Amino acid sequence: MPRPNPIALPTQDYLRACFSYDPETGVLTWRVRPREHFASDRQWHGTNTMRAGKVAGHFREDGYFYLGLAQSFYLAHRIIWKLMTGEEPPEQIDHRDVDPSNNRWDNLRSANQTEQNCNKRLRQINATGRRGVYFGRDGKAIAQFTADGVTRHLGVFATVEEAGDFADAVRREVHGEFFHG
Repeated sequence: MPRPNPIALPTQDYLRACFSYDPETGVLTWRVRPREHFASDRQWHGTNTMRAGKVAGHFREDGYFYLGLAQSFYLAHRIIWKLMTGEEPPEQIDHRDVDPSNNRWDNLRSANQTEQNCNKRLRQINATGRRGVYFGRDGKAIAQFTADGVTRHLGVFATVEEAGDFADAVRREVHGEFFHG
């Protein structure tokens, strides 16, 4: 599968000529594109016949939408960022609800790697069902969390729920808007 281009997007005007975007639904749709975007009349006519009015992009295995444009591949949320702001997208864009296919404008925000790490789904291998909680040798629930590369032990609790609630409260305070329970 092609790797999306994390850098140079076409201009906002070029993108507006290619796409319409509905910020309420997050759907990016192909427009009828102008002739100057193509090397030949045949490409221009063929592309507009096949794509105009259709949803732009394809799902990747990880759930993100990507699409080909101007001989490069881009993540759809990066194109949306430039369409909406006129600025190059930040290095990382976070999906608030951790759903990479949800490209509604109110679901996208700039983030750094630490903030991205705070806003992740629970890993499938988690045995307790709660983030930051694991079982000790005696079967008791142990709460911990990691911030700024340092893992902090929060305590031993009688139940997973108590440990999870305490870990969530600490993480909510430390991670702020990027907290994900």
